[in-house]
Amino acid sequence: FSVELDIAIDAQERLRGEIEAAWEGGDVDPLIGELANAAAQIRAAEKRRRLLLAYAREFVEPRPYTLDTLAKAASMSVSGVRTAYDDEEIYVVAKRIGAKLRRREEPAASDGPDFLSNPAADFFAAASAKTGRPEAELAAEFAKGSVAGQDEDKTHG
Repeated sequence: FSVELDIAIDAQERLRGEIEAAWEGGDVDPLIGELANAAAQIRAAEKRRRLLLAYAREFVEPRPYTLDTLAKAASMSVSGVRTAYDDEEIYVVAKRIGAKLRRREEPAASDGPDFLSNPAADFFAAASAKTGRPEAELAAEFAKGSVAGQDEDKTHG
């Protein structure tokens, strides 16, 4: 996909780590910090893989890549590929490439990439409770500068 998405995800994960570190008293052990950074990179890579799989199965014409081909390329099982992404990833890909949804409808409660889906919403609610700052403010800071341009890159279609 795009470098911008990778940068955005990395920035979000870095801020999340900083917020969590602040909750625990501030200073982070360098080894623990590096482990947290590695975990954030893994999560970002997994998100990228889900988006790529959604693109390969839902938007490639005249027919999608086979589950077997994608499973081998992604080092996953066929069933893992089949369930790796959901309507949210499909919608994100469609919006980013400027495509119409082919097989599924737009997610009902979303108008785009939702960085406040259940686990994230819980995270921001907890952060708000601990810091006294509004959830929306924390979420905006979390995504600051990293979401802009994400929907404008439509060169992959």
